Amino acid sequence: MSLPSIDVLQMQIIFNQVFNLDISRQLHAYEVEYHVLLEEMVHSPNKDCEELENLRSANKKLKAQNMELMEQLQVAYSRIHSLEANDASLKSTVRRLEDRVASLVDEKEGLVYTMRIMKKRLEKLEVARFSKDDAEEEEHPPPFGIVYAMAGSEKEEEEQFKAFIRKYCQENAEKGAKEPKVSDVSLRITEDIAEESSVFDDTADFTDL
Repeated sequence: MSLPSIDVLQMQIIFNQVFNLDISRQLHAYEVEYHVLLEEMVHSPNKDCEELENLRSANKKLKAQNMELMEQLQVAYSRIHSLEANDASLKSTVRRLEDRVASLVDEKEGLVYTMRIMKKRLEKLEVARFSKDDAEEEEHPPPFGIVYAMAGSEKEEEEQFKAFIRKYCQENAEKGAKEPKVSDVSLRITEDIAEESSVFDDTADFTDL
């Protein structure tokens, strides 16, 4: 391997630059940078350990909070299920009571209709009886004992009928008292039947006259 061909002047310039080269400043800068890097390498493991411990403690706290939230969620789910079951039970009870109320209303209407029919029949019977009594009195009046016996028997029948109506009303009232929210309907039915039964009292008074 041979050196390139240069003249003496250029070679002298190169040698002068090499012998006069000063790299002390650069070496000092490199030394300072080296010490800084060394200190960072010495202190960085401690910082990393502290950060790791902080992260671990934060992770434990988050896990504990997560477990508490999961337990609260389970309690909320169980409460929701119990409330749904109670809601279904209450809805079934409401439907049953509505059916009971409807049946009682139908029964009330039937009883009122029956009472009206019986009232009309009693009025017709009373009119026919009075007409017949008037006709018989014109021909020959019956003995007082027979009239008293007939009036007594009719009165007993009316008393028996009124006792039957009262007993029926009391039974309906007792049945209504055993079930919630139906007692009002039973009470109204009892009042209506009592009003209808008062007609028989007026009829009885009219019969006594």
